[in-house]
Amino acid sequence: MCGDDGDQTPQGFHTELHFQNKTAELLKHSDQLIQLDRLTLSDWVPENEASVRNRHELGDSGAGTAQSVHVIENTRLIAMMFHHPVAATLQSQTSVHRLTRMDSNATGVSDSPSLFSPDCGPFQRSYVLWLPQTPIDMAQFDEFHMHHERIFRYLYTRDLEATSYYKAEFLRRNGLSADIRATLCDWMIKVQQYLKLRTETLHLAVSLVDRYTWLQDRMNPSDYQLVGITALFVAAKFVERFAPTTTTLCYLTENSYKPKQVLEFELHLLQTLDFDVAIPLPHHFLTRAMLACDDLTYSERAKVELICCYLFELSLTEVSAVGVPASTRCAAAVRLVRQLLQVERERVTSSPNTSVWDTDSLGHGLEAWNDRMVRILGHDDNTHLRTIALIYVRALRRFQSGSAVPKQRFEAAFHKFSNRGYRSVAQCDTLQLCDYDSVEVALYQMNTSDQPLSM
Repeated sequence: MCGDDGDQTPQGFHTELHFQNKTAELLKHSDQLIQLDRLTLSDWVPENEASVRNRHELGDSGAGTAQSVHVIENTRLIAMMFHHPVAATLQSQTSVHRLTRMDSNATGVSDSPSLFSPDCGPFQRSYVLWLPQTPIDMAQFDEFHMHHERIFRYLYTRDLEATSYYKAEFLRRNGLSADIRATLCDWMIKVQQYLKLRTETLHLAVSLVDRYTWLQDRMNPSDYQLVGITALFVAAKFVERFAPTTTTLCYLTENSYKPKQVLEFELHLLQTLDFDVAIPLPHHFLTRAMLACDDLTYSERAKVELICCYLFELSLTEVSAVGVPASTRCAAAVRLVRQLLQVERERVTSSPNTSVWDTDSLGHGLEAWNDRMVRILGHDDNTHLRTIALIYVRALRRFQSGSAVPKQRFEAAFHKFSNRGYRSVAQCDTLQLCDYDSVEVALYQMNTSDQPLSM
Protein backbone atom coordinates (compact mmCIF):
# COMPACT_ATOMS: atom_id res chain seq x y z
CA MET A 1 0.00 0.00 0.00
CA CYS A 2 1.37 3.42 -0.99
CA GLY A 3 1.40 6.23 1.56
CA ASP A 4 -0.50 9.50 1.23
CA ASP A 5 2.71 11.59 1.27
CA GLY A 6 3.34 12.85 -2.24
CA ASP A 7 7.08 13.23 -1.65
CA GLN A 8 7.56 9.53 -0.84
CA THR A 9 9.55 7.72 -3.49
CA PRO A 10 7.92 4.54 -4.79
CA GLN A 11 9.61 1.32 -3.68
CA GLY A 12 9.91 0.07 -7.26
CA PHE A 13 12.10 3.03 -8.16
CA HIS A 14 14.61 2.09 -5.43
CA THR A 15 14.69 -1.51 -6.68
CA GLU A 16 15.33 -0.46 -10.27
CA LEU A 17 18.04 2.01 -9.22
CA HIS A 18 19.72 -0.65 -7.08
CA PHE A 19 19.63 -3.08 -10.00
CA GLN A 20 21.20 -0.52 -12.34
CA ASN A 21 23.96 0.24 -9.84
CA LYS A 22 24.74 -3.45 -9.36
CA THR A 23 24.82 -3.99 -13.13
CA ALA A 24 27.23 -1.10 -13.62
CA GLU A 25 29.39 -2.39 -10.78
CA LEU A 26 29.52 -5.90 -12.27
CA LEU A 27 30.44 -4.50 -15.69
CA LYS A 28 33.25 -2.49 -14.11
CA HIS A 29 34.53 -5.54 -12.27
CA SER A 30 34.36 -7.59 -15.47
CA ASP A 31 36.54 -5.05 -17.25
CA GLN A 32 39.02 -5.20 -14.38
CA LEU A 33 39.11 -8.99 -14.56
CA ILE A 34 39.77 -8.87 -18.29
CA GLN A 35 42.68 -6.51 -17.64
CA LEU A 36 44.05 -8.85 -14.95
CA ASP A 37 43.81 -11.85 -17.25
CA ARG A 38 45.74 -9.97 -19.91
CA LEU A 39 48.43 -8.90 -17.45
CA THR A 40 51.58 -10.92 -18.10
CA LEU A 41 55.20 -10.77 -17.08
CA SER A 42 56.15 -8.81 -20.19
CA ASP A 43 53.66 -5.97 -19.67
CA TRP A 44 54.44 -2.34 -18.93
CA VAL A 45 51.82 -0.44 -16.92
CA PRO A 46 51.65 3.18 -15.68
CA GLU A 47 52.95 3.59 -12.17
CA ASN A 48 50.30 4.48 -9.60
CA GLU A 49 50.51 7.36 -7.13
CA ALA A 50 51.42 5.12 -4.18
CA SER A 51 54.50 3.83 -6.01
CA VAL A 52 55.55 7.38 -6.87
CA ARG A 53 55.34 8.36 -3.19
CA ASN A 54 57.31 5.26 -2.16
CA ARG A 55 60.09 6.09 -4.60
CA HIS A 56 60.11 9.68 -3.35
CA GLU A 57 60.50 8.48 0.26
CA LEU A 58 63.39 6.23 -0.81
CA GLY A 59 65.17 9.23 -2.32
CA ASP A 60 64.72 8.33 -5.98
CA SER A 61 65.76 11.27 -8.15
CA GLY A 62 63.07 10.55 -10.71
CA ALA A 63 60.27 10.28 -8.17
CA GLY A 64 58.51 13.45 -9.20
CA THR A 65 56.58 11.96 -12.08
CA ALA A 66 54.90 8.66 -12.78
CA GLN A 67 56.80 6.27 -15.00
CA SER A 68 56.08 3.11 -16.96
CA VAL A 69 57.21 0.22 -14.83
CA HIS A 70 57.79 -3.44 -15.59
CA VAL A 71 55.35 -5.86 -13.96
CA ILE A 72 56.79 -8.79 -12.04
CA GLU A 73 54.02 -11.19 -11.13
CA ASN A 74 55.09 -12.72 -7.84
CA THR A 75 53.46 -15.33 -5.64
CA ARG A 76 51.56 -12.82 -3.52
CA LEU A 77 50.11 -11.06 -6.55
CA ILE A 78 48.79 -14.26 -8.10
CA ALA A 79 47.43 -15.49 -4.77
CA MET A 80 45.52 -12.22 -4.34
CA MET A 81 44.03 -12.74 -7.77
CA PHE A 82 42.78 -16.14 -6.67
CA HIS A 83 41.23 -15.10 -3.35
CA HIS A 84 39.73 -11.74 -4.36
CA PRO A 85 39.22 -11.79 -8.14
CA VAL A 86 36.21 -9.45 -8.21
CA ALA A 87 37.50 -6.83 -5.79
CA ALA A 88 40.88 -6.69 -7.47
CA THR A 89 41.86 -3.64 -9.50
CA LEU A 90 44.70 -3.49 -11.96
CA GLN A 91 46.86 -0.85 -10.29
CA SER A 92 46.18 -1.69 -6.64
CA GLN A 93 47.03 -5.37 -7.18
CA THR A 94 50.12 -4.72 -9.28
CA SER A 95 53.33 -5.19 -7.31
CA VAL A 96 56.53 -3.74 -8.71
CA HIS A 97 59.66 -5.45 -7.42
CA ARG A 98 63.33 -5.39 -8.21
CA LEU A 99 64.12 -8.36 -10.41
CA THR A 100 66.19 -11.16 -8.93
CA ARG A 101 69.17 -12.04 -11.06
CA MET A 102 68.95 -15.70 -12.03
CA ASP A 103 70.83 -17.81 -14.51
CA SER A 104 68.68 -18.24 -17.58
CA ASN A 105 69.79 -21.87 -17.82
CA ALA A 106 68.24 -22.54 -14.40
CA THR A 107 64.78 -21.84 -15.75
CA GLY A 108 64.96 -23.70 -19.02
CA VAL A 109 63.27 -20.71 -20.64
CA SER A 110 64.25 -19.54 -24.07
CA ASP A 111 65.96 -16.16 -24.36
CA SER A 112 64.40 -15.59 -27.75
CA PRO A 113 64.01 -11.86 -28.49
CA SER A 114 60.38 -12.43 -29.47
CA LEU A 115 59.50 -13.05 -25.82
CA PHE A 116 60.70 -9.69 -24.58
CA SER A 117 59.80 -6.06 -25.05
CA PRO A 118 62.27 -4.42 -27.46
CA ASP A 119 63.21 -1.77 -24.92
CA CYS A 120 63.51 -3.96 -21.82
CA GLY A 121 67.10 -2.90 -21.23
CA PRO A 122 68.59 -4.48 -18.10
CA PHE A 123 65.46 -6.58 -17.50
CA GLN A 124 65.97 -8.68 -20.62
CA ARG A 125 68.20 -11.33 -18.99
CA SER A 126 66.26 -11.38 -15.73
CA TYR A 127 63.04 -13.12 -16.69
CA VAL A 128 62.16 -16.04 -14.46
CA LEU A 129 59.04 -17.26 -16.21
CA TRP A 130 57.34 -17.42 -19.57
CA LEU A 131 54.12 -19.39 -19.79
CA PRO A 132 51.88 -17.96 -22.51
CA GLN A 133 48.19 -18.57 -22.84
CA THR A 134 47.79 -21.53 -25.16
CA PRO A 135 45.06 -22.38 -27.68
CA ILE A 136 43.84 -25.01 -25.20
CA ASP A 137 43.20 -22.33 -22.59
CA MET A 138 41.51 -20.00 -25.07
CA ALA A 139 39.37 -22.47 -27.03
CA GLN A 140 37.86 -24.52 -24.20
CA PHE A 141 35.68 -22.91 -21.56
CA ASP A 142 34.67 -25.89 -19.46
CA GLU A 143 35.25 -26.19 -15.73
CA PHE A 144 38.71 -27.69 -16.13
CA HIS A 145 40.18 -24.99 -18.38
CA MET A 146 38.53 -21.99 -16.68
CA HIS A 147 41.61 -20.94 -14.64
CA HIS A 148 44.00 -23.63 -15.84
CA GLU A 149 46.59 -21.27 -17.31
CA ARG A 150 46.64 -19.01 -14.25
CA ILE A 151 47.03 -21.94 -11.83
CA PHE A 152 50.01 -23.30 -13.72
CA ARG A 153 51.54 -19.86 -13.95
CA TYR A 154 51.35 -19.77 -10.16
CA LEU A 155 52.94 -23.24 -9.94
CA TYR A 156 55.79 -22.19 -12.22
CA THR A 157 56.46 -19.14 -10.06
CA ARG A 158 56.44 -21.18 -6.85
CA ASP A 159 58.66 -23.78 -8.48
CA LEU A 160 61.35 -21.27 -9.35
CA GLU A 161 61.05 -19.64 -5.94
CA ALA A 162 61.60 -22.98 -4.16
CA THR A 163 64.70 -23.87 -6.19
CA SER A 164 66.26 -20.41 -5.89
CA TYR A 165 67.84 -21.45 -2.56
CA TYR A 166 69.87 -24.24 -4.17
CA LYS A 167 73.61 -24.28 -3.38
CA ALA A 168 75.87 -26.55 -5.39
CA GLU A 169 78.14 -27.34 -2.42
CA PHE A 170 75.32 -28.23 -0.02
CA LEU A 171 76.57 -31.79 0.55
CA ARG A 172 80.23 -31.01 1.05
CA ARG A 173 79.50 -28.14 3.46
CA ASN A 174 77.53 -30.53 5.70
CA GLY A 175 79.99 -33.42 5.64
CA LEU A 176 77.78 -35.50 3.32
CA SER A 177 78.34 -37.16 -0.04
CA ALA A 178 76.27 -38.11 -3.06
CA ASP A 179 76.22 -41.77 -1.96
CA ILE A 180 74.95 -40.86 1.51
CA ARG A 181 72.15 -38.79 0.03
CA ALA A 182 71.26 -41.53 -2.48
CA THR A 183 71.20 -44.11 0.32
CA LEU A 184 68.79 -41.98 2.34
CA CYS A 185 66.50 -41.37 -0.65
CA ASP A 186 66.51 -45.08 -1.55
CA TRP A 187 65.59 -45.92 2.04
CA MET A 188 62.78 -43.35 1.98
CA ILE A 189 61.34 -45.02 -1.15
CA LYS A 190 61.24 -48.33 0.73
CA VAL A 191 59.58 -46.67 3.73
CA GLN A 192 56.97 -45.12 1.47
CA GLN A 193 56.17 -48.55 0.01
CA TYR A 194 56.12 -50.26 3.40
CA LEU A 195 53.76 -47.70 4.94
CA LYS A 196 51.69 -47.48 1.72
CA LEU A 197 52.05 -43.72 1.55
CA ARG A 198 51.24 -41.69 -1.53
CA THR A 199 53.96 -40.95 -4.06
CA GLU A 200 53.48 -37.20 -3.50
CA THR A 201 54.38 -37.72 0.16
CA LEU A 202 57.70 -39.28 -0.80
CA HIS A 203 58.68 -36.59 -3.29
CA LEU A 204 57.63 -33.79 -0.97
CA ALA A 205 59.68 -35.34 1.85
CA VAL A 206 62.80 -35.63 -0.32
CA SER A 207 62.33 -32.03 -1.41
CA LEU A 208 62.07 -30.92 2.23
CA VAL A 209 65.29 -32.79 3.06
CA ASP A 210 67.15 -31.11 0.20
CA ARG A 211 65.81 -27.64 0.94
CA TYR A 212 66.73 -27.99 4.60
CA THR A 213 70.25 -29.13 3.68
CA TRP A 214 70.67 -26.17 1.31
CA LEU A 215 70.12 -23.79 4.21
CA GLN A 216 72.49 -25.54 6.62
CA ASP A 217 76.22 -25.23 7.21
CA ARG A 218 78.21 -27.89 9.06
CA MET A 219 75.25 -30.09 9.88
CA ASN A 220 75.97 -33.21 11.92
CA PRO A 221 75.98 -36.09 9.38
CA SER A 222 74.62 -38.47 12.02
CA ASP A 223 71.38 -36.45 12.04
CA TYR A 224 70.80 -36.89 8.31
CA GLN A 225 68.43 -39.84 8.75
CA LEU A 226 66.60 -37.86 11.43
CA VAL A 227 66.04 -35.16 8.82
CA GLY A 228 64.65 -37.85 6.50
CA ILE A 229 62.11 -39.36 8.89
CA THR A 230 61.05 -35.92 10.13
CA ALA A 231 60.50 -34.78 6.54
CA LEU A 232 58.41 -37.91 5.93
CA PHE A 233 56.40 -37.13 9.05
CA VAL A 234 55.76 -33.52 7.95
CA ALA A 235 54.95 -34.51 4.36
CA ALA A 236 52.58 -37.24 5.51
CA LYS A 237 50.70 -34.80 7.73
CA PHE A 238 50.44 -32.45 4.76
CA VAL A 239 49.38 -35.03 2.13
CA GLU A 240 48.00 -38.15 3.77
CA ARG A 241 44.65 -38.65 5.41
CA PHE A 242 46.26 -40.63 8.24
CA ALA A 243 49.92 -39.91 8.92
CA PRO A 244 52.21 -42.56 10.44
CA THR A 245 53.15 -42.15 14.07
CA THR A 246 56.59 -41.10 15.20
CA THR A 247 56.91 -44.45 16.98
CA THR A 248 56.48 -46.28 13.67
CA LEU A 249 59.00 -44.07 11.90
CA CYS A 250 61.55 -44.51 14.69
CA TYR A 251 61.03 -48.28 14.56
CA LEU A 252 61.94 -48.25 10.85
CA THR A 253 65.26 -46.61 11.79
CA GLU A 254 65.93 -49.55 14.15
CA ASN A 255 65.16 -47.18 17.02
CA SER A 256 68.14 -44.98 16.23
CA TYR A 257 66.01 -42.01 17.28
CA LYS A 258 63.24 -41.46 19.79
CA PRO A 259 59.79 -40.00 19.05
CA LYS A 260 60.61 -36.98 21.20
CA GLN A 261 63.61 -36.21 18.99
CA VAL A 262 61.42 -36.32 15.88
CA LEU A 263 58.87 -33.94 17.40
CA GLU A 264 61.54 -31.51 18.55
CA PHE A 265 63.31 -31.61 15.19
CA GLU A 266 59.99 -31.10 13.38
CA LEU A 267 59.68 -27.60 14.80
CA HIS A 268 63.29 -26.82 13.90
CA LEU A 269 62.74 -28.09 10.35
CA LEU A 270 59.59 -26.04 9.84
CA GLN A 271 61.14 -22.89 11.28
CA THR A 272 64.17 -23.29 9.01
CA LEU A 273 61.89 -23.60 5.98
CA ASP A 274 59.70 -20.75 7.24
CA PHE A 275 56.77 -23.24 7.27
CA ASP A 276 56.83 -23.22 3.46
CA VAL A 277 55.77 -26.81 2.82
CA ALA A 278 53.44 -26.46 -0.18
CA ILE A 279 55.89 -26.63 -3.09
CA PRO A 280 55.27 -27.88 -6.64
CA LEU A 281 56.32 -31.39 -7.64
CA PRO A 282 56.98 -32.78 -11.14
CA HIS A 283 53.68 -34.65 -10.95
CA HIS A 284 51.80 -31.35 -10.74
CA PHE A 285 53.05 -30.36 -14.21
CA LEU A 286 52.44 -33.78 -15.74
CA THR A 287 48.72 -33.09 -16.09
CA ARG A 288 49.37 -30.09 -18.32
CA ALA A 289 52.01 -32.02 -20.27
CA MET A 290 49.47 -34.73 -21.10
CA LEU A 291 47.28 -32.10 -22.76
CA ALA A 292 50.04 -31.56 -25.30
CA CYS A 293 50.40 -35.29 -26.10
CA ASP A 294 47.25 -35.56 -28.21
CA ASP A 295 49.37 -36.93 -31.08
CA LEU A 296 49.79 -40.19 -29.14
CA THR A 297 47.42 -43.12 -28.90
CA TYR A 298 45.48 -43.73 -25.70
CA SER A 299 47.77 -46.57 -24.61
CA GLU A 300 50.84 -44.49 -25.40
CA ARG A 301 49.60 -41.59 -23.29
CA ALA A 302 49.04 -43.93 -20.35
CA LYS A 303 52.53 -45.33 -20.86
CA VAL A 304 54.06 -41.84 -21.02
CA GLU A 305 52.47 -40.93 -17.70
CA LEU A 306 53.67 -44.10 -15.96
CA ILE A 307 57.22 -43.92 -17.32
CA CYS A 308 57.47 -40.25 -16.34
CA CYS A 309 56.50 -41.14 -12.77
CA TYR A 310 59.16 -43.86 -12.87
CA LEU A 311 61.75 -41.35 -14.06
CA PHE A 312 60.80 -38.94 -11.29
CA GLU A 313 61.43 -41.72 -8.79
CA LEU A 314 64.74 -42.78 -10.35
CA SER A 315 66.00 -39.20 -10.26
CA LEU A 316 65.51 -38.97 -6.49
CA THR A 317 68.86 -40.72 -5.95
CA GLU A 318 70.63 -38.66 -8.64
CA VAL A 319 72.41 -35.71 -7.07
CA SER A 320 72.82 -34.12 -10.51
CA ALA A 321 69.03 -33.63 -10.63
CA VAL A 322 68.94 -31.74 -7.32
CA GLY A 323 68.15 -28.06 -7.67
CA VAL A 324 66.48 -28.48 -11.05
CA PRO A 325 62.99 -26.95 -11.12
CA ALA A 326 60.16 -29.47 -11.05
CA SER A 327 58.71 -28.11 -14.29
CA THR A 328 62.03 -28.71 -16.05
CA ARG A 329 62.28 -32.26 -14.70
CA CYS A 330 58.76 -32.94 -15.91
CA ALA A 331 59.40 -31.47 -19.36
CA ALA A 332 62.66 -33.42 -19.72
CA ALA A 333 60.93 -36.66 -18.73
CA VAL A 334 58.12 -36.14 -21.24
CA ARG A 335 60.63 -35.24 -23.94
CA LEU A 336 62.69 -38.39 -23.29
CA VAL A 337 59.69 -40.72 -23.18
CA ARG A 338 58.39 -39.32 -26.45
CA GLN A 339 61.81 -39.96 -27.95
CA LEU A 340 61.74 -43.54 -26.61
CA LEU A 341 58.29 -44.06 -28.13
CA GLN A 342 59.63 -42.76 -31.43
CA VAL A 343 62.44 -45.34 -31.27
CA GLU A 344 59.91 -48.06 -30.38
CA ARG A 345 57.69 -47.12 -33.32
CA GLU A 346 60.63 -47.37 -35.68
CA ARG A 347 61.60 -50.74 -34.21
CA VAL A 348 58.07 -52.13 -34.50
CA THR A 349 57.44 -50.88 -38.03
CA SER A 350 60.77 -52.28 -39.23
CA SER A 351 60.04 -55.71 -37.76
CA PRO A 352 59.03 -58.34 -40.37
CA ASN A 353 56.32 -59.66 -38.03
CA THR A 354 54.46 -56.33 -37.94
CA SER A 355 51.17 -56.29 -39.83
CA VAL A 356 49.81 -53.37 -41.85
CA TRP A 357 47.09 -52.87 -39.24
CA ASP A 358 49.66 -52.46 -36.47
CA THR A 359 51.64 -49.99 -38.58
CA ASP A 360 48.58 -47.82 -39.21
CA SER A 361 47.54 -47.88 -35.55
CA LEU A 362 50.95 -46.55 -34.50
CA GLY A 363 50.69 -43.54 -36.75
CA HIS A 364 53.58 -41.99 -38.60
CA GLY A 365 56.25 -39.58 -37.44
CA LEU A 366 56.51 -38.54 -33.80
CA GLU A 367 58.47 -35.51 -32.72
CA ALA A 368 60.18 -35.63 -29.35
CA TRP A 369 59.46 -31.92 -28.82
CA ASN A 370 57.29 -29.73 -31.02
CA ASP A 371 55.92 -26.20 -30.97
CA ARG A 372 52.79 -27.33 -29.18
CA MET A 373 54.87 -28.68 -26.28
CA VAL A 374 56.75 -25.38 -26.11
CA ARG A 375 53.54 -23.34 -25.99
CA ILE A 376 51.87 -25.47 -23.33
CA LEU A 377 54.84 -26.24 -21.06
CA GLY A 378 56.87 -23.08 -21.64
CA HIS A 379 60.16 -24.95 -22.21
CA ASP A 380 62.20 -24.99 -25.38
CA ASP A 381 64.10 -28.06 -26.54
CA ASN A 382 67.38 -26.56 -25.37
CA THR A 383 70.65 -27.86 -23.97
CA HIS A 384 69.47 -27.67 -20.38
CA LEU A 385 66.39 -29.78 -21.06
CA ARG A 386 68.37 -32.43 -22.93
CA THR A 387 70.99 -32.52 -20.17
CA ILE A 388 68.30 -33.55 -17.68
CA ALA A 389 67.11 -36.13 -20.21
CA LEU A 390 70.65 -37.57 -20.29
CA ILE A 391 70.50 -37.99 -16.51
CA TYR A 392 67.33 -40.03 -16.96
CA VAL A 393 68.94 -42.13 -19.71
CA ARG A 394 71.89 -43.06 -17.52
CA ALA A 395 69.53 -44.02 -14.70
CA LEU A 396 67.46 -46.21 -17.03
CA ARG A 397 70.53 -47.89 -18.45
CA ARG A 398 71.46 -49.29 -15.02
CA PHE A 399 68.30 -51.38 -14.91
CA GLN A 400 68.20 -52.59 -18.49
CA SER A 401 68.28 -56.37 -18.77
CA GLY A 402 71.68 -57.58 -19.93
CA SER A 403 73.32 -54.26 -19.10
CA ALA A 404 76.94 -54.36 -17.98
CA VAL A 405 76.33 -51.48 -15.57
CA PRO A 406 76.00 -52.73 -11.96
CA LYS A 407 72.52 -52.25 -10.54
CA GLN A 408 72.81 -53.64 -7.04
CA ARG A 409 72.56 -50.21 -5.39
CA PHE A 410 69.64 -47.82 -5.20
CA GLU A 411 67.15 -50.16 -6.86
CA ALA A 412 64.10 -49.41 -4.72
CA ALA A 413 62.45 -47.38 -7.50
CA PHE A 414 63.06 -50.17 -10.03
CA HIS A 415 61.45 -52.80 -7.79
CA LYS A 416 58.57 -50.48 -6.98
CA PHE A 417 57.67 -49.85 -10.62
CA SER A 418 58.18 -53.52 -11.47
CA ASN A 419 55.05 -54.35 -9.45
CA ARG A 420 51.75 -55.07 -11.14
CA GLY A 421 50.24 -52.02 -9.45
CA TYR A 422 52.36 -49.91 -11.82
CA ARG A 423 51.81 -52.32 -14.75
CA SER A 424 55.44 -53.44 -14.45
CA VAL A 425 56.40 -50.35 -16.42
CA ALA A 426 60.04 -50.63 -15.32
CA GLN A 427 60.28 -53.90 -17.29
CA CYS A 428 58.24 -52.92 -20.34
CA ASP A 429 59.66 -53.37 -23.83
CA THR A 430 59.85 -49.61 -24.36
CA LEU A 431 62.56 -49.41 -21.70
CA GLN A 432 64.15 -52.86 -21.81
CA LEU A 433 64.54 -53.19 -25.60
CA CYS A 434 65.59 -49.61 -26.22
CA ASP A 435 68.97 -48.83 -27.77
CA TYR A 436 70.11 -46.28 -25.22
CA ASP A 437 73.40 -45.77 -27.05
CA SER A 438 71.62 -44.26 -30.04
CA VAL A 439 69.36 -42.18 -27.78
CA GLU A 440 72.33 -40.83 -25.84
CA VAL A 441 74.28 -40.10 -29.02
CA ALA A 442 71.32 -38.21 -30.47
CA LEU A 443 71.01 -36.09 -27.33
CA TYR A 444 74.75 -35.39 -27.32
CA GLN A 445 74.75 -34.39 -30.98
CA MET A 446 71.88 -31.94 -30.48
CA ASN A 447 73.63 -30.47 -27.45
CA THR A 448 76.90 -30.15 -29.34
CA SER A 449 75.16 -28.35 -32.19
CA ASP A 450 73.77 -25.81 -29.69
CA GLN A 451 76.69 -25.29 -27.31
CA PRO A 452 79.24 -27.37 -25.37
CA LEU A 453 77.62 -29.59 -22.75
CA SER A 454 78.70 -29.13 -19.14
CA MET A 455 77.75 -31.89 -16.75
